[in-house]
Amino acid sequence: MKKKFLNICAALFFALGIFVQASGIGNIPDTLNISYGQSKLLKIGSSISLSPASESVLQLSSENGADKNIEIVPKQTGETELNVNVFGVKVKSVKVNVHGPREVIVGGQSIGVALYTKGALIVGTSNLRDENGNTVNPAKDAGLKSGDVIEKVNGVEIKDADHVMSIINNVTVSGAPVTIDILRDGQRQSVEVTPVKDNADGAYRMGIWVRDSMAGVGTMSFYNPATKKFASLGHAVYDSDTNTLLNLKSGEIVESEIFGIKQGQEGSPGELQGSFDSNKPKIGSIVTNNDFGIYGELYSEPEKSEYNKIMETATIDETTVGPAKILTTIDGTGVKEYDIYIEKLSNQEYPSTKSMVIKVTDKELLAKTGGIIQGMSGSPIIQNGKVVGAVTHVFVNDPTKGYGLYAQWMLEQME
Repeated sequence: MKKKFLNICAALFFALGIFVQASGIGNIPDTLNISYGQSKLLKIGSSISLSPASESVLQLSSENGADKNIEIVPKQTGETELNVNVFGVKVKSVKVNVHGPREVIVGGQSIGVALYTKGALIVGTSNLRDENGNTVNPAKDAGLKSGDVIEKVNGVEIKDADHVMSIINNVTVSGAPVTIDILRDGQRQSVEVTPVKDNADGAYRMGIWVRDSMAGVGTMSFYNPATKKFASLGHAVYDSDTNTLLNLKSGEIVESEIFGIKQGQEGSPGELQGSFDSNKPKIGSIVTNNDFGIYGELYSEPEKSEYNKIMETATIDETTVGPAKILTTIDGTGVKEYDIYIEKLSNQEYPSTKSMVIKVTDKELLAKTGGIIQGMSGSPIIQNGKVVGAVTHVFVNDPTKGYGLYAQWMLEQME
């Protein structure tokens, strides 16, 4: 009888687990940051209910149906919890932080960005001619490909690209198989590669090209003057050869100089031609590289101009279709303000890219750059005296237009 009772309990818990998964509870975040004056909408199943721990901080309103759209409305700033219940049983607690207006120092400065990967990134494989004169490709034949990240070679953890080559040169002197541990599309696996003797010099080789770092020029979006945390670019940094998101180990930003412009044209994105000295003092460290940009902490503040001042960030609801401005650096004169028009806004309830479509209308900027060009990513977008977002991408077939990312999503990543 006792065994039967335990089996029933186990079945009930199993069924509850399946229900919780199917009801979408897993999609409810563990933490919510909401600006006072802005509401948050959550879509939940009809059998789920929410209840705030403190009704003095939050109030809820809902629309009933197969699913419920729960609107979370802040009543004052503060912290509380939101209880998630299934059939009246609490299954989850969400931490809610209702904050006042966010103030940041707006950017627009050109910055040099240096990123270093975990392990070493394979950027290509190459054919070799073996001792019999046959054309072979050991790495490719073993299944290695561009975009794979080498994490270990024969059990030794890889530090950088030079470390990979040093180990390989030492272990391939006999031509014995080499075990390489890689990370591919978020999954780890081991590959065995048998090196071949190169016909040219008799050395054993595998035929792989690797890289461990990447550098470029972007634009500072904004930073918190109190915490010194910063946001930049508004999009991820990918390896240019493999189109792979760089698996970040560390990164740095420095001040950079713009010395030229490649103007954007239809079908051919333009580019800000800049340089930076990696030996100069770093102004910040990069700790995150994701779809919403690069984020980190400043060691020292970038050089300021009249435009780099404290501003409030706008909520999504405060952002409107209409005239706006961007702050960016396109030459040695520093940060300047240029006119744009926000043509379209996306209704985004959760963090997502391509929040808005913008069009450059400033005659000076159009004459010099043709519109939005590479290197301007991260340029802050200002509307009605508030930071509403940042420039992220250019339309390849129309360089006068591009995408922007809501400042709200960047703030959440930064904090």
